[in-house]
Amino acid sequence: MKEIAKGNIKMLLLSLTGACNLGCKYCYADSYNENMMTFDIAKKAIALVQAQSNDFIIQFSGGEPLLNINLIRTISQHIKDNNIKAKMQIQTNGTLLTAENIDFLVKEKIAIGISIDGNQKIHDEQRPFRDNSSSFKKIMAGLEILKNKKINVGITCVVTKNNVNFLEKLVMLSYYWGNIKKIGFDLIRGQGRGSKISKPTEQELKTGLTKAFSLGEKFKAITGSKIIFAQLNKVEKLQNKELIGFSHCHAMNGAAIYVDVDGKIYACASLLGQNEYLIGDVEQGIDLAKQEAIKNKLELILKKCFSCHYFSNCGGACFARWIGCGDESEQELECCLKITAIDCYQQER
Repeated sequence: MKEIAKGNIKMLLLSLTGACNLGCKYCYADSYNENMMTFDIAKKAIALVQAQSNDFIIQFSGGEPLLNINLIRTISQHIKDNNIKAKMQIQTNGTLLTAENIDFLVKEKIAIGISIDGNQKIHDEQRPFRDNSSSFKKIMAGLEILKNKKINVGITCVVTKNNVNFLEKLVMLSYYWGNIKKIGFDLIRGQGRGSKISKPTEQELKTGLTKAFSLGEKFKAITGSKIIFAQLNKVEKLQNKELIGFSHCHAMNGAAIYVDVDGKIYACASLLGQNEYLIGDVEQGIDLAKQEAIKNKLELILKKCFSCHYFSNCGGACFARWIGCGDESEQELECCLKITAIDCYQQER
């Protein structure tokens, strides 16, 4: 078995299935394997990381991971039975957050992240069910259950030209519900179905984000309750030296692995299916030399980040976005997002 460097892996992303019950207009992964991951593959992936890392995060992803909730149940029991020091989290589209599923996730202390793109009109335009019907109402029903149980969640919003002028409404919605405590903004990727969806301009993005961040500050002053914006929180950690260098995500530093349904291991979820970034499998382990080579290659690809005076407060770009899209405008938009966050953070302080 090819080994992972001791203590290096901080996050294990398990793709429990490529199947999904939504038909998101911008999905960059519309040709995923719709099979279900088996417990055997999940167990081997966990063992691979556990052997080299004392404490790590397991994130359940997909597709829609709750379509394979039986595997989540089995993994959770396995974690407890074997005293594995791993925190669990799930990124879900929110439509399967029934009372039963929520009770299980809460009982097992699995942190919940939900994808919401705006109010009902905006969200349903971008993230409908496959038959084009509304998914928003289902998500709100789940949020209501979570709210009644006093369970806090985080949300992720994919920013497109369609919703960039309505990001403030998402902040309003979050304060209205009261149990949404973190908001992250993710730019649309020009891959898969996303290649047919219009991106916002840099000015639209800057304006939309600035208004959203500003409204968050106003609501905090009025209510005394704070919603964390992922982008502002990243800037704060970089300024406080809690993070250094390329810190866009754990994958940037070779500290994350993504395991697909069949047990193949990639450097990043967004590079699924690209053999150049396939670094092993759960049977043979990780090719550490290839992982390091990819890390070095990524730093070369992002070399312009080193010469940017924002770098120390930015953490660098998303290499998967730059590699996967092959469109310079993708890079410019991401830089705009991060620079806007830095400028807003500094103005607020």
